[in-house]
Amino acid sequence: MQRIFLSYTYRPHPDHAAETDNLQRVMRRVIEAVGLRVVDGQDLGGRALDAEIEKRITEADALVALFTPQADEAGNKVIPEFVSTEFQRARALNKLTLRIVHKDLAARGLGSAEERVQFQQDKLLDVVMKLLQTLAVWKQEHGRPVQIQIQPDHLATQFGNNHNDRCEYELLIGGGHALQAQTTKVWPEPGAAYVYVPNFVEGAKVRIRLTINGESWQSPFVLPQMGGVILAKVGG
Repeated sequence: MQRIFLSYTYRPHPDHAAETDNLQRVMRRVIEAVGLRVVDGQDLGGRALDAEIEKRITEADALVALFTPQADEAGNKVIPEFVSTEFQRARALNKLTLRIVHKDLAARGLGSAEERVQFQQDKLLDVVMKLLQTLAVWKQEHGRPVQIQIQPDHLATQFGNNHNDRCEYELLIGGGHALQAQTTKVWPEPGAAYVYVPNFVEGAKVRIRLTINGESWQSPFVLPQMGGVILAKVGG
């Protein structure tokens, strides 16, 4: 968990311009305060979903959408269409999502059965607390990136010489539930070799498996904080 896409309207209804600006600034500060990076479409001017915005959503770990009133051509308060588009795109990509919905839009076809947080300016603290709780859950359940040292060191220098070489890791969570093995990267650094685990969960044990030139190397499940992992050749 590293990056959050913050979706909000760049054309708020004049009656709600100040509170929309304040809301997005507060949400940005909350996300950054817990050590996460905020990305958005700000320098693109809030255009409809294009390749660059879709790329940013795809690369983000989650999306927080702020549904505040936008003005249509007649000056009416309407749902910000591109915020809806960005939210739906994140859902289609199976991203983590949270909707914060202005009270004036709460009953306007935004999927009343789905979880959301209602926003009104005099209860901004409620929104802040909900966002903090949600971010805490996301970080706990979806982890953080770590580099895990592997030994013997010569494995990293040999890795990649064959196009069939592969590196995988498994996480053992809580009372013995192992997550499905996922592929990852290996790279050597001066004096050590490391495996990248993008979603390490605190307290989990990790097992590393390398396939190098047709041979398999594997570690037991260990706590990586103990100084890395040692791999042994499987069957040898």
